[in-house]
Amino acid sequence: MESAAISKLARDLTIGLIFVTSLVAAVLVTMHYWCYSISAQRRLNARMSDTYNLAKVMVIPLWNSDTNMARQIAEAYLTCEYIAGIRVETEYGKILYDNLPAGENKSIIREERVRQGDHYFGRLILQFSREGIERTLKKTVVTISVLMLPVMALIIIGSHCMLRYLLNKALKAPDRGA
Repeated sequence: MESAAISKLARDLTIGLIFVTSLVAAVLVTMHYWCYSISAQRRLNARMSDTYNLAKVMVIPLWNSDTNMARQIAEAYLTCEYIAGIRVETEYGKILYDNLPAGENKSIIREERVRQGDHYFGRLILQFSREGIERTLKKTVVTISVLMLPVMALIIIGSHCMLRYLLNKALKAPDRGA
């Protein structure tokens, strides 16, 4: 078999390998996106149902009208990718901390009364959002894709070189008589 035919065969096999490798990579990235999305939604639902714990933490700052402590606690909770905003109000309506974003978006508002026993100290308004989750998910998918590209390129180039070598060796081997 001549060299041009061997090169064409190696090229065709490499194109098939590119297609299969790209398909497998796309399936893996899609599965990661789907699994992470389901997991993140479950964590968001758990966080939303767990607002009572933050309300318990806010009892002392609201009892003492400690604006600084309320701000520190609220800002610590704002680092969570699920929480988009927090407002802390005393029982008299004084706002100790307010970081609720203005405007309507796809967020979920939960309100919790801050109380100790039967004494009411104020209220806590939390705004939950999927934006942080989606931002993290997009970053992860981009990172995985960027890391996969050089690996796929190495596999494809290496396979192409190996195919050409093996095809040349196999198809140009002298016929051994029967």
